[in-house]
Amino acid sequence: EEPASFVHFILITSEPERVLPTISSRCQNVRFDPLPVLQIAGILERVGIESIRAKSCAALCGGDIELARELATDDGDQMRSEAGRIVGCALRGVSGRERPWEGVITRAQAAGELTEQRMLGELAEAVEAFPAGREKTAAQKEGEQAAHRAARRVRAESLEKSLRICSLLLRDNAAADGGAADQIMAVDRADSIVKSAAGRKVGPLIAAAEEVENTRRMLSRNVAEDLTLQALSFKLDHLLAGV
Repeated sequence: EEPASFVHFILITSEPERVLPTISSRCQNVRFDPLPVLQIAGILERVGIESIRAKSCAALCGGDIELARELATDDGDQMRSEAGRIVGCALRGVSGRERPWEGVITRAQAAGELTEQRMLGELAEAVEAFPAGREKTAAQKEGEQAAHRAARRVRAESLEKSLRICSLLLRDNAAADGGAADQIMAVDRADSIVKSAAGRKVGPLIAAAEEVENTRRMLSRNVAEDLTLQALSFKLDHLLAGV
């Protein structure tokens, strides 16, 4: 409540509207805008990324240069395709049959397991220096718990990235359907987006994007990830199939 005069707390968030009013009312806002899309695209192009792909990754990353670099890799391209499959299945109303969320879950689980294995390997080396006894047992247990928490965090981050791409893809479909194809972010896939958006209505596409964002925020809680994405896919089917 009353910190010492030399104490300052710095809170960082990309979603200030989610900060409790009792906290935000005591803060002084300092806005940091994301890097411009063309600047990020230029960085990617200088390391050999094709111009149209660089612009797409730069637009989709939301100012996050590290995510832009990730999206520009083959693995990032696969992430975009998996997210696109969730949207594509929902547009056709076939999520229950094709289970498009499984690819996203598998990717997230693999990333988490890799992180946990790496940390456990480092832990095994570190605890060798401890003499047998309570201290070594405590260090082992604490390290295992830390590795498990890190794996959970990495899984959530992977899912969050995939859902962010889903949301932006739905936004691109809405832009194409609304006659603003020039506002499509994923310019390297603009033709397929325009085709998938043909004959649809903007409202359900926007509602679907909001549903994805709601699910993305849920991942910060201790939710069952597989069931959460499965439920999302069925909701998207309901919103979009046949619209």
